[in-house]
Amino acid sequence: ARVNTRSFESALSEFIRLKKLTLRDGLRQQAGLLADELIRDTPPTKGKVGGKSYGARKAGEARMGRDVRRSARPLIPSQWRTPRFATLIRRKKYDALEAAFANFSEDKILQFSSDIHQHAREDGRVKARLAQATPDYREEAAYIRKMRSRVGLAKGGWAASSRALGRRVPAWLVPHLWAGDFQDHTGDRNPSVVLINRSAWAGGRHADFIVRKALRRREGRLLRALEGALAAQARKARLS
Repeated sequence: ARVNTRSFESALSEFIRLKKLTLRDGLRQQAGLLADELIRDTPPTKGKVGGKSYGARKAGEARMGRDVRRSARPLIPSQWRTPRFATLIRRKKYDALEAAFANFSEDKILQFSSDIHQHAREDGRVKARLAQATPDYREEAAYIRKMRSRVGLAKGGWAASSRALGRRVPAWLVPHLWAGDFQDHTGDRNPSVVLINRSAWAGGRHADFIVRKALRRREGRLLRALEGALAAQARKARLS
């Protein structure tokens, strides 16, 4: 992600000067607050999935399961009343199932693999159910469990910086801290801090939007804090 941080840096410099903070303290304070903004806005985010409301972690897990099942609908023997279909599913008779399905469905019958899901993704999501099904429902369920363990990886890339700055990190993101890093150059001649997100998400086309949004929000809060401090100084000057 590449974003222009000039206006944010200007507001930050003025905030540090007005609050009489050291450059190191001001940079680290605002870096921690920015990391929190990025963690919140980076997927998964809380919301509704299948009509139910979830927090960020559960919503991410639910969306992952939904996406995998959209890529290939699992055929489960116990859900079929016709013994013949249930038997074909249990025995994984792919060709026979496809021939039988041709009478009432356009679904292709596939042997499940991770490639089915990965090829169905667009911008990281499977946006609509494909006309595909699989009798490998156990293998698909195992794959979903594996993929759910990766939920939060993109957030973890920012959480590494948050943890390095002494801020509280949700426990479910701790296993993903390896996906990020924090560099503190506040002791250099040109002081800076660097928040690094190494997850695959950070290389996607939505990452720069999330970073810009978080920077704009933090800049707005800095400017409001500056306005409030200046107004307080003006009131105090009139009273003296």
